[in-house]
Amino acid sequence: MTPARATVPFCFVDVFASRPLTGNPLSLIPDADGLAEAQMQAIAREFNQSETTFVLRPSVPGAIGDR
Repeated sequence: MTPARATVPFCFVDVFASRPLTGNPLSLIPDADGLAEAQMQAIAREFNQSETTFVLRPSVPGAIGDR
């Protein structure tokens, strides 16, 4: 990560569940703008979840961005 961004906010979310701790865990990075692809890959490896979602600003007007 760049020195200006030494920490990255994140949360773990249970998806496909009606109760906590019963669904599929997912790592969510709500503000991934400015992270390089290699940084995203390192973060996903560190979390070691089957799914990691990086929310990005759309690069095309009207588009929804995530990786």
